[in-house]
Amino acid sequence: MLGFASFESVTGYYLMDRLFNHNKETSGQFYGLLFTIAGIAMLLTALFIYKPLLGCIGEFPTVALGGVFRRSGVEGPPRGVEVT
Repeated sequence: MLGFASFESVTGYYLMDRLFNHNKETSGQFYGLLFTIAGIAMLLTALFIYKPLLGCIGEFPTVALGGVFRRSGVEGPPRGVEVT
């Protein structure tokens, strides 16, 4: 459980070190933008995909589809891309 709890803070440090050359302000703004975009995407997905699906196919298939979406989000980013 500790890994999930520390994800946000570790990601912020990772972005600062790898992408923004230790620039706290720029990396913080970028990280905040990422959280904002993720929140809006989750809201839109819940309103326009999950809510109608819940009425059409029921609770269990909707939760299973959510798991598929979540897994594809984790496995979807390209592998082997080196950031300098």
